[in-house]
Amino acid sequence: MDKNARLLLFRDALTVEVGASCAKSALELLESTLKRIEHENVQNGEEVMTISEGNEKFVQEYGVGGLYIPLIGHKVYINANGALKITDNQSDSVFLEKENNTSEMFKEVVGWKPKFFGA
Repeated sequence: MDKNARLLLFRDALTVEVGASCAKSALELLESTLKRIEHENVQNGEEVMTISEGNEKFVQEYGVGGLYIPLIGHKVYINANGALKITDNQSDSVFLEKENNTSEMFKEVVGWKPKFFGA
């Protein structure tokens, strides 16, 4: 199964999951859901998709207590309360927006910009 099809399965699986209570549990939800989708659908020789761990170099704080995770094709924004948004890098369109465990929707952090890491 190609990556685009697996990404759609990932999005569909996340929409039925219970939302997270904090940024760390939201990241864990993303990681475990993607790992399950990849385990069930990657064929021999296909590259497995992963999500950066919260302590990796390019992961940044998003607002107070949130996380920003830049990926190859997407950007992940997680509020401190566990609500999240994933955008497509090419179109900047929303790939997924998910409420937290108390049904609070994702909120943009006004004025926030990612730090640039030069080569």
